[in-house]
Amino acid sequence: MMFVARYIFCVNLCLIGLFASCQEGLEDIFIETYYESDVNPFTGESAHVKTYRIYVDLAEGYNLQAIFGNSKHPMFLEVSEPILNQTDRGSEIGTWLDYKRYGDGNLYLDSYLTVGVVANAQSGVPLKYDVDGSNYPTWLGESCPDKFTKVDGVFKSLPANIQLIGLDASPFGDSQEGKRIETSDGCWALMGSVKGGTPENCVLIAQITTSGEISFELNLQVGKPDGLPQQFVARNPTGKELLSEKLIYPRPQ
Repeated sequence: MMFVARYIFCVNLCLIGLFASCQEGLEDIFIETYYESDVNPFTGESAHVKTYRIYVDLAEGYNLQAIFGNSKHPMFLEVSEPILNQTDRGSEIGTWLDYKRYGDGNLYLDSYLTVGVVANAQSGVPLKYDVDGSNYPTWLGESCPDKFTKVDGVFKSLPANIQLIGLDASPFGDSQEGKRIETSDGCWALMGSVKGGTPENCVLIAQITTSGEISFELNLQVGKPDGLPQQFVARNPTGKELLSEKLIYPRPQ
């Protein structure tokens, strides 16, 4: 049995065929333009770049467990131009970033995969839902962009154990060249589960700084309010899997 299958079983995916209901916990997936600049924030070179955040919007009481691909439901996340990273102390996974060093080399704009968190003990929230102000003027000092003087899309949270399982995420490491991650036997997952930090229940799954355009086909495992798991796939559902075109971007016409 493949490794991802073993992981999914360990978070009770085996119960889906017996207990999954038709109630959908996935409300939407959306991309937020977090920041925009005419300079590559990591090299200083002239380039029109944007920092995007990808959020999974869940129904009340649901939580996110994993973003996965398997043999029946391969997954990819691709950008038309290279994914840009802070090459000194950046990270493939958001939980490995040091929030207190966010101002060093524009670390706060690093590209990474995540399940909720943007740094150690800090989680992401859509700017439009951020109600706890901004610490960026403190961490970034005079380099803090005007956009982030009132809200920063960050709130304090508990530490999270996020793992890459069977997934090569090197384009989110020290690279300035990678464009795509994909897997038919892997995932990035939280050892546990996470809800959004506001009542809207939006969970961050990736931050990407790039000059390009994003496309993806993803599959998700979420936890229902009763504790049982629920699986959403982009194509070809079987059994009790739930089909959602929201997992495809750009959205099918």
